[in-house]
Amino acid sequence: MSTTAPQTRHTVTALIVAHDGARLLPGLVQAVQAQTYPVDQVVGVDTGSRDRSGAVLSELIGQDAVFGMERSTGYGEAVSVALRHATRRRSGQTDPNLSRVEWIWLLHDDCEPAPQTLERLLRAASRDRSVVVLGPKVLDGQDRRTLREVGVSIDRAGRRITGIDPGEIDQGQHDHTKAVLAVGSAGMLVRRDVWDQLGGFDSRLRLFRDDLDFCWRAQAAGYDVLLDAAAYVPTSRLDLSIVQPEFVAISWYKVFGFPTGVGCLLARHDALARLRRPWFAGGTIMGVSVDGGWHQMLAGEAGFEDGTVNFLSIPDVTVGLDWISGVGIDLIHQRAGILTSWLLDCLGRMRHSSGAPVVRVYGPTTGIARGGTVALNFLDPDGQVIDERAVSRDSSAAGISLRTGCFCNPGAGEAAFGLTRRDLRAAWRSLSRVHGPPAMDQYLSLVGLPTGGAVRVSLGVASTIDDVDAFLDFAERTYRDRRPDLASLPPRHSC
Repeated sequence: MSTTAPQTRHTVTALIVAHDGARLLPGLVQAVQAQTYPVDQVVGVDTGSRDRSGAVLSELIGQDAVFGMERSTGYGEAVSVALRHATRRRSGQTDPNLSRVEWIWLLHDDCEPAPQTLERLLRAASRDRSVVVLGPKVLDGQDRRTLREVGVSIDRAGRRITGIDPGEIDQGQHDHTKAVLAVGSAGMLVRRDVWDQLGGFDSRLRLFRDDLDFCWRAQAAGYDVLLDAAAYVPTSRLDLSIVQPEFVAISWYKVFGFPTGVGCLLARHDALARLRRPWFAGGTIMGVSVDGGWHQMLAGEAGFEDGTVNFLSIPDVTVGLDWISGVGIDLIHQRAGILTSWLLDCLGRMRHSSGAPVVRVYGPTTGIARGGTVALNFLDPDGQVIDERAVSRDSSAAGISLRTGCFCNPGAGEAAFGLTRRDLRAAWRSLSRVHGPPAMDQYLSLVGLPTGGAVRVSLGVASTIDDVDAFLDFAERTYRDRRPDLASLPPRHSC
């Protein structure tokens, strides 16, 4: 799937709907004005507030940008009115080539987005043209340490679920980009042409149902959902009748330990037909001509199988699946879930003598809504990330097998370390001026990263409680109140 061109120009209209939120509006408007990516215009709607919300909004963004409506007006209808006014003041519509993209940013009166929120959302959107609806991490308005929402889904009974534990503290565990069924309307960023195409929110639905319905319709309209199941499938039953993604990538060696040379991509026929490869390799074409300057790809999955398929290892997949079926995936899920929950609980309670955490976990910090793969970094007593090369060296000496190095998902790595587009582009420009082949250590130094990646602990069908206890004992003995020797680490030549 192609990515948006670097020269894409984003224009953003922020829409504020106020309902008895006068005391909160100054903080919201100030936060919008402080965004590192500037908003082009702000439009507000007051739905019959009894506390001067309309007057406060007018003072903050201008009387001509604020509209009053009846107190009974629903959120979706209020947004539609604001958009009709914003349309008359549009600074640039989305063009067919997406060199200019218009967005609308929905904000409740109790929102107060962090300065880089909009920039990060747009950066995520720029990586893939099929991404048309985005949402930020939402924290509690009274206690900024507490998570409220990181995407929305539904259970089998149709109830709205967020995957957040009650009172879950934000420790950066959800600070990565991921595909979700829906995002909440508080802070939702939507591409304007898609909003118009789908008719916006359904005014017949109440707040906190209309957002989920809209995202569902966006997916039904053909905007792709990519699910990376590598960390989920090994220990969980994946019901594609519920998730319904266009693509699912599966790593068999993560499911039953072998073979390492064979993976799997499940693809819906209609989604696969929309993909266009800009290159070809052996075994993927019907025909090709050098002098004629043409080639014709094979239809279906054959057009994506480069070279000779590893047919000698394919029978191993059948044997592995039969073995997993004999054990029972539900039993594996229960066992791995218990071990993962125990690992996360112990890591969360592991502290230096000063009270500072020894470990930073990326992703959910409980066993809810996660698989058996835990990505983390160790922290020294001063809170600095310990180089993952040191962890690889120390764990090998202790007889423990861990995966270390760069993130498999570079976007998640950039988000985890709080890197901005400006940081990354400045580092790349500087690296391009280096004489000779650039090294990974040079890039990390230019970006200002403390390490080259993370540590990955994977629990599966063969894992035992003794394995978890051995890792926890290693972590405490090696890194609690200690600073490892970093002088003898080999240089990084690549990721």
